[in-house]
Amino acid sequence: MPRRRRTPLSLLTILALLAALTGVAARAAAAPGAEVLVGGPALETPVLRFALGFETPSRSFDDCAAPPVEPSAIYLLTRQQSPAAEALMAAGAPVLARVERGLDAFLVLGQPSATPKIEPDPALCSR
Repeated sequence: MPRRRRTPLSLLTILALLAALTGVAARAAAAPGAEVLVGGPALETPVLRFALGFETPSRSFDDCAAPPVEPSAIYLLTRQQSPAAEALMAAGAPVLARVERGLDAFLVLGQPSATPKIEPDPALCSR
């Protein structure tokens, strides 16, 4: 019987695996019934919401705008170098998980101790 040749993982497969790993990290960090607020570009956040699973309450927000503040919610961000990530960390939100992906990373952040203030970066937010 001929040996099957192994094919390298495609970039899409690798990104899907990273999203799944990030979803596991966010579910583990969230309290039971807590909402996960997923920040990022509109075309990227549905992938992470799917990775969280249907049983985990979640909603998306634009990471170039001020992040919503909800009691007991945690934040899952598609980019560590986004205005929302910087504003949340400056407001005291602890980093609960970080999943590297090339030059950037997915971030799972806890509740900030103060209200996040945001200054959009035109270079990042002109999508």
